[in-house]
Amino acid sequence: MSDREPKSSRAVIALGGNLGDRKATLDDAIAQMQAHPKIDVNAVSSYLETVAVHLDGPAVDAPRYLNAVALIDTTLTAFELHDVMRTIENSLGR
Repeated sequence: MSDREPKSSRAVIALGGNLGDRKATLDDAIAQMQAHPKIDVNAVSSYLETVAVHLDGPAVDAPRYLNAVALIDTTLTAFELHDVMRTIENSLGR
């Protein structure tokens, strides 16, 4: 068994939503990432509101998105990180 620390990787996580209390949803997602023992959230961008876009262009009548990105370090594998992000999404009603 190895005594070495697991290798940490850096990742950028895109966050966004256009339904419900968008800010609360993003805040909750970030809080869940911060609470995970194998994820260190280093930085979070400011929130940016954007128009929804469909294949044929902007959907000005659709609810606007609130977006952000988080810069993290993690010892999770890419597949494990994906599973954690899906769990967070599901916990927030996605």
